Amino acid sequence: MDRARKQDLTLFVAFLGAVLVFFAPGMARGGGVSTVVVSPLDALPDPTIRAEVLAAAERAAMELPALRLSYVDVRPDGASPLRRVHGTGRVDAYEVGATDLKALLTDLARRYSVIMLIGTERVPIVDELARVRPATRFITIDGRFLDPLPGTGNVRQQWFRDEQAAFLAGAAAGLNSRQGTVGFIGSPRFRHGGLAAGYTAGARYVAPSVRVLVDYVGLDLEVERSVAKWAQVAQAQYRLGADVVFAAGAPTLEGVLRSAEAAGGRVVGLGGPRSQLLVPETRRARLLTMIVKDYERAVYENLRMIARGHFGAEHSWYGVPLGITVLPPVDPRLRRVLEVVASGAIRVPYDAESLDRFLRRPPPPP
Repeated sequence: MDRARKQDLTLFVAFLGAVLVFFAPGMARGGGVSTVVVSPLDALPDPTIRAEVLAAAERAAMELPALRLSYVDVRPDGASPLRRVHGTGRVDAYEVGATDLKALLTDLARRYSVIMLIGTERVPIVDELARVRPATRFITIDGRFLDPLPGTGNVRQQWFRDEQAAFLAGAAAGLNSRQGTVGFIGSPRFRHGGLAAGYTAGARYVAPSVRVLVDYVGLDLEVERSVAKWAQVAQAQYRLGADVVFAAGAPTLEGVLRSAEAAGGRVVGLGGPRSQLLVPETRRARLLTMIVKDYERAVYENLRMIARGHFGAEHSWYGVPLGITVLPPVDPRLRRVLEVVASGAIRVPYDAESLDRFLRRPPPPP
């Protein structure tokens, strides 16, 4: 073999070895269940929520030695190599640009025993992978509903009860509306109507005569990311008389808050416990409250279950008050609504049909 061919072969072997070591973070450490938490940025644009997911992984790695954990942020802005961005010795965090999430998850499924996918519409990919890789376990948290499941026994779906979150948002809006009109703005991800139904029910529960405006931002996720589009829809609702608007699924509250400031209105947000930190100080007065989804708790409890060797049921839910609550300080009137929902005394509507039943026979006010 000539010198040039030997050199090429040596470089190729070195490159292959580097790829295997780099793309299997944490695999060289001691025994345990190799688990990777995958967080697509297009599904979780809020950096505070992604920080909570990583914090849950850090805590799990520290408290649960049976796990070997990695974390991957997936950017949708084109293909780029996996890049290590953080490491504490317990969890290695990476980011990668991947236009093809299926190819990325397929590769990860070869290297990890458990893949946890956070908040994405592309859950059907999991259905495909679960069938061809029955030894790999998949957990989706706050993703698209997959029904029926592949029947392979290796997929677990967990959701937040978004209709309960919306019910609290509607109650907050109804309790604080002076003009008797409130608004709901949804994203294309929630066109199934569950959030709108919950919001309408919550507003009418505390203010039976309130008018509820319902609009959606665009028809696809590209439009959904437009701050200007959210501002435009919110502006239209404020002009129609709404004085409180719920931005359900907004990647950022910036556009809605801008319109609220111009109209003298207020906003109810939906996010994590620290999402309000993204609101500029100058616009904090426009944020009436934030309905909180506890991603950190959901991720940690699933990782603890894995460490204990329990994969669990195929479906499970987080609702009020353990997975969904209201950002403090909480208005005493709204706290009472939260308590009623937590008690199970109210069955919150989740679609148009259940909303119709709720409005025809409303429960007694709090």
